[in-house]
Amino acid sequence: MRVAVFLALTVLLPLASVALGRLSVPESALLPLVGRWFVFWAAGWRLFLDGAAQVLRRRAAGFRPEAAVAALAIGATGLMAIHRTHWTPAVAMAGGIFLGGVALVRLSQGGRSRAATAGAAGDLFAATMLGVYLASRAV
Repeated sequence: MRVAVFLALTVLLPLASVALGRLSVPESALLPLVGRWFVFWAAGWRLFLDGAAQVLRRRAAGFRPEAAVAALAIGATGLMAIHRTHWTPAVAMAGGIFLGGVALVRLSQGGRSRAATAGAAGDLFAATMLGVYLASRAV
């Protein structure tokens, strides 16, 4: 169930939101929609929920308060970026680095479950999409 939620937040919901945005306003540019919705769903909801869950389960083995609070902070900022669109590039950068870094660390660890691999792949996909959005702004 947890992996399904992570994949929904990092892949399915952002892609569906981009598609709906494009269908509702066909002349809208694609990459700003990618930035907006991947920031909102992947950097916003995904990191906010994960950070909150880690803080609430802080007695669990391996609890790292810095990572939990960082995820919570980036996530909250990503949620606010839906109303403060000028925040989108900064949140895309912070969220992309966080999601990509976590994914690469998890993928480099041996003995991980299929669920952990799927979650890391979702994070890596979201980080890549955020990077594509940022690269499009640099051109």
